[in-house]
Amino acid sequence: MTSAKDIDNLRRSGTFDAEWYLKTYPDVQALGMDPVYHYLWLGARLGRRMSGNGNTKAELPTDLSISRAKAMLAAAEDPINHLAIKHRTLFEEGFAKPSLEPEVSVIIAAYNKVDFTLRCLDSIRRHQESHFEVILVDDQSSDQTSNLCPNIPNLVYMRNEKNLGFLLSSNRGVTCARGKYVLFLNNDTEVTPGWLRTLVRLLDSDSRIGAAGSKLIYPNGHLQEAGAIYFRDASSANFGRDDPNPEKPEYCYVREVDKCSGACLLPESVTSVRC
Repeated sequence: MTSAKDIDNLRRSGTFDAEWYLKTYPDVQALGMDPVYHYLWLGARLGRRMSGNGNTKAELPTDLSISRAKAMLAAAEDPINHLAIKHRTLFEEGFAKPSLEPEVSVIIAAYNKVDFTLRCLDSIRRHQESHFEVILVDDQSSDQTSNLCPNIPNLVYMRNEKNLGFLLSSNRGVTCARGKYVLFLNNDTEVTPGWLRTLVRLLDSDSRIGAAGSKLIYPNGHLQEAGAIYFRDASSANFGRDDPNPEKPEYCYVREVDKCSGACLLPESVTSVRC
C-alpha cells in the first residue's frame, strides 16, 4: 500500500512535476486523484514519466503483490480502467479473513457489469460486520470481472465453466458456503450500515421465521419496496413502490410479509437451501 511517507518523500524530492503530470495524463485529473499518489500507486507501473525531462525513476513501495499489480495493469489497458483506481482500497484491503466457521456466507452471482459488482463488494467492505465470508460466482462474464475480482483479498471467487444462469450460479455458491446462514445478494446492490447484523438478529430471534429480507431503495432515493403483497387473484405488488420518502413509519418496522425480494435474502436454513 502506498504510504503517506512515500508520497511526502517524492513530493519533496523535486523530481516530480505535478502540474506536468496532470496535463500529460488527463485521466488522473478526471479521477480527482493526487498526482503523486497516482504515480506511486499505478503510474510508474504503467511506464508513465514524472516530468518532462525524461526522468522516470523513483523509489516505489514494495508491499503491493505482483498479482494485484497485474490486476491494475489489466484494468489500465481496458476501457473501464478507472475501476481499479476508484476501488483501490477494496483491492488493497479486501475483506477481513473469515473464520473456519463464519456466521454468514454472502453469495453474489454475477454476469458482466463489473462496475456494479465492484461497487457492491466495496460497500460490503465498508460495512463489515458479524463473522462472514463473501463468495462471488462469475457466470462466464466476458468483461474484466475475471481479471479484477480474483485479486480482492479474502474474496472467495468461483468462475463457471459455462454460463449457468442466476439460479444455478447461486446454487453453486451454496456448495462451498461454510456459514451457519447463507445470504443471497444481487451484484447491483449496495449495502448500508447495519445491513447484515440486523437480518441475522431477526432470524435468531424467532424460530418461526423462514427468511428475512431488506427494504430496498432505488439510487434516486425512492423506495423500491418494503416487502411484497400477494392478492387473491395471484397478482402481487411491492409495498411502497416508488415512494420518494422511504423513511415513512409504515416502511420502517419489522413485520411479516408475503414475499421478500431475492435481491437481498437471508433464508433460515443453509441445509434446506442446499437441497
